Amino acid sequence: MSIEILPGAMTLRKTPTSPAAGIGDLVTWTLAVNSTGLGSIKNVVVTDTLGAGLEFVSATPAGQAMGQTIVWSSSEIAALADIDPDDSVTLTLVA
Repeated sequence: MSIEILPGAMTLRKTPTSPAAGIGDLVTWTLAVNSTGLGSIKNVVVTDTLGAGLEFVSATPAGQAMGQTIVWSSSEIAALADIDPDDSVTLTLVA
């Protein structure tokens, strides 16, 4: 009998849509969760904390906003429950 274990791995990239924003401007970020390992990753939780002076406006898909912290999990987003190798899940945050 032989058992092969394929480890999962991931990267998370947060990219602003507009790097230069002024006071009162809305800022939008794209967060990309990429599965980079040989096996799938399961039950991923993404947490982002907004910096001082920012206020949460919206997220797509919706996450749970708790003050300055936004959390996305497989409870809200089924795609985070099981991400196959070379697949990704994209989240958008507006503050």
